[in-house]
Amino acid sequence: MHDFALREWNFSPFMRNAQVGEAIHLHKAAVTDLVEINHPPSIITCSNDKTIKMYNLDRNVHIRTFTQHHTNGVQQLKYLRGFN
Repeated sequence: MHDFALREWNFSPFMRNAQVGEAIHLHKAAVTDLVEINHPPSIITCSNDKTIKMYNLDRNVHIRTFTQHHTNGVQQLKYLRGFN
């Protein structure tokens, strides 16, 4: 069974495959891509559930869901720095 959660792992030789922090549950299908943004510290994810989601890592909160009429799952993201 899949829960489609995002997890951070520490693969250091001193910590054997230790999960870091709590799992983040954003999507209802497989996550296909993730982009990290430095300011504000956030991640943007896309999924086969046809959505793009933004999550604030400092506050541990879901910020926004983009649904823009995708007919299929969203497969890839591209972050353009300085785009306004």
